[in-house]
Amino acid sequence: MCDQCQAVTINGVYCHEHGCPKAPAICDCCGEEFIPKFKGDNICQACHDDEYEDPTDFLDDEEQWARQRFADPGGESALHAETATDKRIYPCPTCHQPNRLTRKDKQSHYQCDACAERDEGGGY
Repeated sequence: MCDQCQAVTINGVYCHEHGCPKAPAICDCCGEEFIPKFKGDNICQACHDDEYEDPTDFLDDEEQWARQRFADPGGESALHAETATDKRIYPCPTCHQPNRLTRKDKQSHYQCDACAERDEGGGY
């Protein structure tokens, strides 16, 4: 055990009830092993830095927000933009087509653009 472990004894066996703070994790973005700085970290520092580098610094705040937030800024889609750490890996809950939604889309209970357009009568 390491000096930061908060181990407990269960039936006479030492174990990490909440996990070892120095245990390596696998980055959700690049797949590399890393030591998390905080409990629950799921991406390494390099991927975190890459995700937050913004090549659109010249845009005003509203345009910059729209480009980061929407998959199709200025278009009809409300889907979130895909990022290095939030890929389109989830199926649409309506048509069940694979790889249509990001984690943020799924958490927002969105459906794919084709289903949204059909349900909304072909546009807004």
